Amino acid sequence: MRQQDSQPTGSGPGQITTVALDLVAGGRLEGNGVHWTLDESEDLNINLVHLDAYAEIAPHTNTAVDVVIVVLQGTGRLAVDGMLEALDVHTLVHVARGAERSIHA
Repeated sequence: MRQQDSQPTGSGPGQITTVALDLVAGGRLEGNGVHWTLDESEDLNINLVHLDAYAEIAPHTNTAVDVVIVVLQGTGRLAVDGMLEALDVHTLVHVARGAERSIHA
C-alpha cells in the first residue's frame, strides 16, 4: 500500500486519515517490510507491515513506544521476552515498550 492510498482530510486536530485495509485482506501486498506509515502525527507511530510466508522480523527491543500488532491475514508466531504466542487472523497483541520481540510468518 502506498502513502497515496491513504486519504487524509481536514487539518490540525480535526484531521482524519483513512486507509483501505481491503488491499491487505485481498492479498495484494508483496514483499517484506513497511508498506504504509502514518506521517501526519508526531505523537503516534503506525506502520502497516507485510511479511511473506516464512519471513521473519529478527529479535529486537523497542525502547521508545509500546507496540500493538494486528494480524489482518495469515498466521505466524510472536516471541516476546522468550514467550511464544500464536498469531492468527484478527489477533491483536500488545507488546510493552522495552520487551524483546520477534515475529515469524
